[in-house]
Amino acid sequence: LLENYGSVTGNGSAATYLLDNREVFFVPMLNADGTQYAHDTDRGWRKNREPNYALDNTPGPLRDPDMVPVSYGVDINRNYGWMWHDTGGSNVILSSGSSYRGPPDNKDDDGDAIVQFDIRHGIFPGPDEGVDEDPWDGIDNDGDGKIDEDPAGGFSSAETIAMKELGDTHDFRTAITYHSYSELILWPWGYTHEVPRDGPVMAQLGGRMAEMNGYRPMQGVDLYKVTGEFNDWFYAEYGTFGYTFEIGRTHNIPAEGILNHTRLNLDPALYLIYSAENPYISYLRFRSNMTTVTRDGDVIRVEIPMEDEGYPFALRMEEASLVYRWKGGPWERAGVVLGDDGNLSGSIPVDVDEGKLDFYLELKDDMGNIITEPAYAPLSLVSYHLKLDSIFSLYFGFDTVLVMLFTLGVSWGGFSLGIAKSIRSDRSREGKNG
Repeated sequence: LLENYGSVTGNGSAATYLLDNREVFFVPMLNADGTQYAHDTDRGWRKNREPNYALDNTPGPLRDPDMVPVSYGVDINRNYGWMWHDTGGSNVILSSGSSYRGPPDNKDDDGDAIVQFDIRHGIFPGPDEGVDEDPWDGIDNDGDGKIDEDPAGGFSSAETIAMKELGDTHDFRTAITYHSYSELILWPWGYTHEVPRDGPVMAQLGGRMAEMNGYRPMQGVDLYKVTGEFNDWFYAEYGTFGYTFEIGRTHNIPAEGILNHTRLNLDPALYLIYSAENPYISYLRFRSNMTTVTRDGDVIRVEIPMEDEGYPFALRMEEASLVYRWKGGPWERAGVVLGDDGNLSGSIPVDVDEGKLDFYLELKDDMGNIITEPAYAPLSLVSYHLKLDSIFSLYFGFDTVLVMLFTLGVSWGGFSLGIAKSIRSDRSREGKNG
């Protein structure tokens, strides 16, 4: 993105558009110490490397400074707060387990405990006594009018605390976290088969991304149940549409395959960044490669096939337009109509003998959302050349940029249309760069 920012040719139009209109955060590596340990010692290691002690399940600062850890590591992706307390999605007590969720809270966070801890006499109060009785589940479990104020656990690791602070201070609309492996795209919920409120649009968006990289899209729980997971927390707490990409077909991807996997997952990342502003755009499918252009006297008639797969907002066709310019001149507008077949059509006046015509489609819905085709317009355009012999040459240009690592699309931005994967001819490049 940064290497191509500022250019409107080649890879630049997508990079420039997204960085001008979106705010994107990258967390290059969340589990740094665990990854280093996996490289140096155990290639199958998945947790972080924080020490676990025998008294972690008891309250208070009881640990002797000279105490030896009984095991190492918490599974970061089981240590987020949402439904951390639920069973069946992590190792609950066995700290040496590969999906150990971390120690319980064991504190009276809301000050209503009726019995206090007394280790000498073996008194360990729980939810029935007012300790950890209101976990992160969106329910007022103790009937005090407050929600999730005395959690059972979660956020015991520095990594998840940092991500919580990031989420608390920004309005993230979309997120991607990359794991390995299985070639899957997953979204909430991971702890239950219940479909979340935004489940249909998350599934639609996930399906569109899966078309780009060939992965299998599914709700997270359909792979297996998880609790205390990243996507569930960010969706439940912040409303973020979070996706997990399970990369590749092996846990340890060979070094020579990393670039290929990066290229394969570039288009979905850009699409999600663009769509963060309006994820419902995934319900509109433009068939740009089937656009038809004909000359009829003093006008050029344009028809763009569009499939509406359930867009929930009405399109204001009276405000729809083809935004065009001749030979790099000022932008003008021509009206667009929606036909019974779902195709969009409009007529552009011809006021030159020959030269280049650039245009893009602009739609508005009754929520005020603006939808363009191509996605990065006006930095990405459809271009034609009008010649004296009235033969048109059509060029479609879509650009590529390199996006790796963990990507978060923010409220000021989103992700949209992916990049054309086909190898372009020299003539197409000339059309794009012209």
